[in-house]
Amino acid sequence: MSTTTSEATLGHSGARAVTRGGRALSLASATFAAAFLAPLFLPAKACTVVYLAFAIPLVIRHGVVVRRDLWRLLSPLFVLFALGLLVDYGSVEWREFAKDLWRLSKPIVLLYVGYIAARTSTRRDAFPQGLMVVGLAYASIYLVRLAFESAARGVMPLDLADTVVFGHFPEAFTVGLCLRYRRIEVRGGALLRNTALGVSLLALGLSGSRTWVLVAGVMILAGGSWLRGRGRLRAVLLVGAMAVGLFLTPLGEAIFKRGFDVALSEISPARYTELGDIATHWRGFEAWQGLRAYLDGSALQHAIGQGFGATAGLGFYIEHDGDHYNRVSQFHNGFIWPLLKTGFVGAAVFVVWFGRLIGMSRALGRASASPENRAAADLCLGVVLSLVLTTLVVSGIFNNVSNDPMVLVIGGFLALTHRRG
Repeated sequence: MSTTTSEATLGHSGARAVTRGGRALSLASATFAAAFLAPLFLPAKACTVVYLAFAIPLVIRHGVVVRRDLWRLLSPLFVLFALGLLVDYGSVEWREFAKDLWRLSKPIVLLYVGYIAARTSTRRDAFPQGLMVVGLAYASIYLVRLAFESAARGVMPLDLADTVVFGHFPEAFTVGLCLRYRRIEVRGGALLRNTALGVSLLALGLSGSRTWVLVAGVMILAGGSWLRGRGRLRAVLLVGAMAVGLFLTPLGEAIFKRGFDVALSEISPARYTELGDIATHWRGFEAWQGLRAYLDGSALQHAIGQGFGATAGLGFYIEHDGDHYNRVSQFHNGFIWPLLKTGFVGAAVFVVWFGRLIGMSRALGRASASPENRAAADLCLGVVLSLVLTTLVVSGIFNNVSNDPMVLVIGGFLALTHRRG
């Protein structure tokens, strides 16, 4: 076991590099590129193999790194893990147990990999520059695929937006990243920033996604200090202008009138009995069934949960990806997951974990004299707040694929904020 002790030399520890065409591509850069881009080409289960393929070499190269800040980052999730293992193994549904085991293990792996990968970056600006390049690549590939698919099927791009990729965090994040680093020198300069910003905005707009448009707004507001003094006011004005501009266009009508006006009713837990209402308000129905399953448990299960493998009955069979089932173990409202599996103790720990992430981001940003570190702290705060939002609507850290880059980036930025200067 090796423990990294130097904070002053973060980013200069000499990560292993692979030279190709005269350029060095570090294992750290490849890790983030793979995590962001893998969902474009691989199914969810295959992405899991990709994450492990990069986690194992990092551990081999740098050993098991144990740091106080890393422990603070991961320890609440270990508490959830321990509570989830308190289950009646004689009656557990092993397939669902294995799925839950991985759903909680994966964010732990991603946070660790993101943290170690960022700490072993070979240049001070390599991490943000690499993320801009990856965000630009993701948005460009999405636009090309969307153009080909819409042309081949003879339909409008918005009609295919949700079927081309798993999520749009890379574009939403890149918007905030480029604005926050506007006055911080990054290799590639203004050309890279402006190109990544423009292409990401276009891709995000054509996605028609309510969730990821909101995430982009959160990222802009969290990084509002990209202009000193009146920066946050200008960030608010920018988000407002984006919203007005969208609302006055056909794209805005598709996003707002198709989406935001019914979003709260879609996700609010409620009892529905008609199949039409259930289909329209599936997330709310699903959350309601999860709450019912929790309340049906014993007093002890209310406290510490029903463990990994616990499910909520639907009352009827549905088909998804060729499978028929009448119970669910994962919920669009990600706060239901720890409540059912780990009880109100685990749910409270989960909320505390979010509070800790927010506190770490704010404290580390205030403590640093480095513009790069303050930028990293601001963006980390934006990603954490975005993760809270996506936990309410698309499962958060328990999502199969689309939120994985968010978790990886949180680990990376929290590592960067320990670069003193």
